[in-house]
Amino acid sequence: MVFKKYLTYTELGMIMMCTLPFSFKLFWSPFIEIYYFKKFGKRKSWVVPTQIVMFMMLFYMKDHLEQMLIDKQFEAITVILTTIVFVITCQDIAVDAWAVEMLHPQISDMGSTCQTVGQRIGFFLSGSIFITMSNAEFCKSWFDADEPLWTATSFL
Repeated sequence: MVFKKYLTYTELGMIMMCTLPFSFKLFWSPFIEIYYFKKFGKRKSWVVPTQIVMFMMLFYMKDHLEQMLIDKQFEAITVILTTIVFVITCQDIAVDAWAVEMLHPQISDMGSTCQTVGQRIGFFLSGSIFITMSNAEFCKSWFDADEPLWTATSFL
């Protein structure tokens, strides 16, 4: 994987701390529930801005991640990835609440199932598939490609 090529296991461990905001979303979910723009809508006030912020941050990372890894700027990478996870967590809170409001009470339990299945598919595509397609040896043996089909830059 691209991180492992440039960083030590200690630095990788620090970067993996970026997932912590998701563990603590309980603490800021009341904030997301209370504060919103009435004209824009209770849920759209959070979903649309988080999508825009995520796009901008991922677009930035697309062009700068490789160089940041080469320069060993793992602190900056950690801050950026933690911010991205925080933004994703805020969106997750808003979308979960939106699903609860939107679904009929008889099928509300299916909403949670659909979200969980969608999340697992996303984890699979962004994890397993990316790791596989960024492995030069796998791509050579299965697709007769001389280089990996995906790089961190092309994936972002």
